[in-house]
Amino acid sequence: MIHELKTWPEYFKDVKSGKKSFEIRKDDRDFNKGDVLLLREFKPCKNCMGTGRVETGCGDCDSCECKEPHGKYTGRKLKRKVVYILSGSEVFGLSEEYCVMAIKPIS
Repeated sequence: MIHELKTWPEYFKDVKSGKKSFEIRKDDRDFNKGDVLLLREFKPCKNCMGTGRVETGCGDCDSCECKEPHGKYTGRKLKRKVVYILSGSEVFGLSEEYCVMAIKPIS
């Protein structure tokens, strides 16, 4: 299966250079070993950081005035294969909602 994912520029750069060989993601897509991650470089809105919500400082949030997708894609893409998955658990200190995926370039 191919999963298309937003990746912020600083992380995109590190994956591209080989410095970053993993992804930590919310495990809401049924990620599996052998899946392909299509990482699309994404510059988030500076006001809402890609969430669509802006914290007002008093603990409340207001809607950001930017439109979906709350930033812009740069057009750069990388494909990486998932070679190992560690699912979240309290034993490893990672929430059960998340997983860590070891990734490698597709040759």
